[in-house]
Amino acid sequence: MPSLREVPKILHCARNMWELSVYDSALMEALKMGSQVNSWSDDRLDELSRRTERGFGEVKGEVKELSRRTDKGFDEVKGEIKDLSRRTDKSFDEVKGEIKDLSRRTDKGFEEVKGEIKDLSRRTDEGFKEVRQELKHSNRTMIGVGGTVVAAIIGSGILG
Repeated sequence: MPSLREVPKILHCARNMWELSVYDSALMEALKMGSQVNSWSDDRLDELSRRTERGFGEVKGEVKELSRRTDKGFDEVKGEIKDLSRRTDKSFDEVKGEIKDLSRRTDKGFEEVKGEIKDLSRRTDEGFKEVRQELKHSNRTMIGVGGTVVAAIIGSGILG
């Protein structure tokens, strides 16, 4: 228990209201009793001790109640955080599902495009094959026509 001389030090060192509230009741009792008497006797000190103990008992009860309310508040916040976490997980799961669905549809689309490209490639190859055959046929025809023209020229004597 601090003496009256230590009160200024305690007040100066108190960094927050909590520290002040712990000593508040005891200091008030000491100040009340100090103003009532000029000297301290054992009876007066015993009375101060009882009052101080009562004051600390009240503070202890207040601290317990504050602790209980604080714990309750933290439990409520924890519950809200868990609920938010659950909802967030659910949202992420929904987004994952949508992404998987989009990926599946995209893969299906790519498969369809690949099939169309293969079909187009096949048809293009067939078209080029037909063009090559036509060119071969045209070359043969041109060679035949050219040979006939040369034979006609030679046979007509134009060259000679």
